[in-house]
Amino acid sequence: MKNTFLIGLALSLFVCFNTSAKSKKSNEAAVADTTKKAPLIDPEQAFDEATAKERNPELKKEDQLYEPREVMLEVHAGLNMSTYSSDYHQTDYRFGPVIGIGADFPIKNIFSIAPELNISVIGSQIKYDVENKLSAKERLTYLEIPLYARWQFSHNQSKPFIAVAPTLGIGLGGKRHYDGDTRLMTEEEAEKVPLFAPNQDTEEQSAIYKKADFGFKLKAGVYVKTKWAVSIGYQLGIANICNSDYFEKDIIPGYFNDRVIKVAPSVKNSNIFATYSYYW
Repeated sequence: MKNTFLIGLALSLFVCFNTSAKSKKSNEAAVADTTKKAPLIDPEQAFDEATAKERNPELKKEDQLYEPREVMLEVHAGLNMSTYSSDYHQTDYRFGPVIGIGADFPIKNIFSIAPELNISVIGSQIKYDVENKLSAKERLTYLEIPLYARWQFSHNQSKPFIAVAPTLGIGLGGKRHYDGDTRLMTEEEAEKVPLFAPNQDTEEQSAIYKKADFGFKLKAGVYVKTKWAVSIGYQLGIANICNSDYFEKDIIPGYFNDRVIKVAPSVKNSNIFATYSYYW
């Protein structure tokens, strides 16, 4: 009886040990198989279409190619190369700075709305005669408010983009400085002539230019390592900034710069700009 009990106990222990070993091997094989089929995703790994499908296979193809984006803020600074589009002046380019802040509000992974608030210095060099005996430099400082629609095209670290915006400009200050033959002008007439306000030195009643400006901006650029971006663009002025009251009340009828003025000329801003931005 005692021998029968010992034999039964030994058989029970053998069966339990054998079952435990098989279960352990089965679990290890299952883990290895799972790891092989669905490897862990390294957060440092570049985002691509395969990992996007694995994360969420129900996403549309255009959304799989781009990482989810969050609202970003930016500061930027750059350089303007501006002139006038005019039917009266002979103009040339002049340089001026631009600085500003902005934000990027994603609507879809490839599309966002990006308003900006800029201080921009533009203007032009003006030639009044073919021999260039008399010329002037005009500097116009604007508070600019463009509202960009922006498209981003890549899911890599370097992300190219394009953007287009209507832009409103509010004149903060403007000056004209004459160069060349100014013998027929007083010192006040030749130096720092105001452009957005009446010239009190010559008792004029109206400003030469209107303070409000409107146009469109188009720019293209690339994000560099997500936080930085460089861009280049073009600003097309739509509004005629010439103040008709100035020509009707202070100039017309009569001569202005050796020409008979019958109607106010058309002067529109035109600007090529480049900026460097930091996002966070």
